[in-house]
Amino acid sequence: MPEWFPVIIIAVFAGSAVTASLTCIHMMQLASYQTPGYWRWLKRSGGDYFARQWPAAVIPLLGLIEHWASWAAACAALVLLAVFNIPKKAKKPFVLTPRAARIFAVQIILTAALGAGIFIPVHRVAVSSLAVSYLMIPLLVILSNWITLPVQRVINKRFTNDAKRCLASMSELVVIGVTGSYGKTSMKYILTKLLSERYETLMTPGSYNTAMGVVRTV
Repeated sequence: MPEWFPVIIIAVFAGSAVTASLTCIHMMQLASYQTPGYWRWLKRSGGDYFARQWPAAVIPLLGLIEHWASWAAACAALVLLAVFNIPKKAKKPFVLTPRAARIFAVQIILTAALGAGIFIPVHRVAVSSLAVSYLMIPLLVILSNWITLPVQRVINKRFTNDAKRCLASMSELVVIGVTGSYGKTSMKYILTKLLSERYETLMTPGSYNTAMGVVRTV
């Protein structure tokens, strides 16, 4: 194996791991950081996701074969891996919020630790478990979300208390909540348009219909 080949493998794996991680964290964000919603996405689209990651499993093995054709095939697999992990369009664009950044940081540390800490001996050659750690990224995102959850709960509690104090300071404030399975956002816009003809109104922007979305707006 050429001396430069392991360096290229690690560099491209690292870059692809970042894009794959951000894709999974984006899905976690769209699920409001709730594991059940993220898990539904993973069960629904996980097959396609893992099918696109097959180059990750063959690149290290190809690099072990002392032949230029094998190295060329590994380089081609690197290119395919980079192309497969170009972020796809979603309902909402990814926003690197402080919470997403914390999950991303923890998940990258876990991925790097797993990749550096496990080795599989193959014919007296230590094959790094980069492929294993890479394919574990969707599950490591769940673990990272759990690890950072206590910090997030403290932050959420602070925001919630601030919102309660703000609402309590306005005695004449009228709060309207819209519930249901469908049409909540449309009804919110309709009510705001009608009531704004006579009153000062404030609504949550876009589809900020979660508890923390309301708290942040307040």
